[in-house]
Amino acid sequence: MNQYGGYPPPPNGGFPPPMPPQPPQQPSNGLAIASLVCGIVGFFVWGPALLGLIFGIIAIRNGNTGGTAKAGLILSIICLVLEAGIIIACVACIACGGGLAILDELMWYL
Repeated sequence: MNQYGGYPPPPNGGFPPPMPPQPPQQPSNGLAIASLVCGIVGFFVWGPALLGLIFGIIAIRNGNTGGTAKAGLILSIICLVLEAGIIIACVACIACGGGLAILDELMWYL
């Protein structure tokens, strides 16, 4: 406290020290996010997994080595493998003749 009962003035003329420079932010990659979204939606809808695979490959080739592009690529591959397995199972079931009987029974209930 000074002689007038107030606080002394701050050092350096009252200005705070300058902020240190911020590191540059890595730009977000829209293709990586699109790949991830398509990979997730591919579990519920047929088709987006193929787009997710394409977007993931392009994002990784553009230098995005983050986890988003890799996760979208992996999810898209898993979806495509599951979709291919379902198609193969349906074709095999119909080819054996059992699928037609099941379809006939389903149509009878509808």
